[in-house]
Amino acid sequence: MLAGVIDQETIRSRSNPAIKRSREVRAGKVPDRVLLEGERLVADAVASGLELELILVAEDYTPAPALAAHPALRRATTEVIEAASDLRTPPGVLAIAQAPRLRPVAELTVDASTLVVVVAGIADPGNLGACARVAEAAGASALGFCGAGASPTGSKALRGSMGSLLRLPLLQVTSPDELAGRGLRQVRAATRGGQDYRSYDWRGPVALWLSGETGEWSLDGDFDLVSIPMAGAVESLNVMAAATLLAFAAARV
Repeated sequence: MLAGVIDQETIRSRSNPAIKRSREVRAGKVPDRVLLEGERLVADAVASGLELELILVAEDYTPAPALAAHPALRRATTEVIEAASDLRTPPGVLAIAQAPRLRPVAELTVDASTLVVVVAGIADPGNLGACARVAEAAGASALGFCGAGASPTGSKALRGSMGSLLRLPLLQVTSPDELAGRGLRQVRAATRGGQDYRSYDWRGPVALWLSGETGEWSLDGDFDLVSIPMAGAVESLNVMAAATLLAFAAARV
């Protein structure tokens, strides 16, 4: 833990070690640490059992009692909070927290109701965060990550997920075969040429794969393809919209 974190004296200098540490975490220079902004995200981290190294609270902000009593809390001036924040208009609370762990597929518990939503190549962190929210709302067992794409521990993805990336189990998936080996049927969203998702049989353990914004696909595997019928000249849906329809269809059975 950062030395002096529990000292309650208000931080008034941007050169304070706690502020320098916050900027390093914000820049991705500290492995296994993330910068959380906003009381809700910080509270979600506490509820998820993640270690909090530092909580910065603006001197004129009144946090919830659970945060106010946290030993990692420090008060800081608004100007200092702005220096540590990644946002143009910072909230009154930000924190350095332990990053959520990406678990190996071997740790996944599989039964007949298992649904894993897997994202592969989603580059926009806002879309990634939104897909995490959809996965949690649909009751997914876990959210998997395969290949390149936005980081699930980036500040924009975390904010976009509204805490889902802190609450959902996260899996590091090396290939579709890895999930198939655990007994999950591999289902991939395809813009065209797949079975209508409304008539597809979603029963049993399923891994629902969502590709990046371009729709390009480079992973090998034995997939069932499902598509969303679209009227008019519309060629595709935003990945979040597609994720919503497919994840809730998969979880409905």
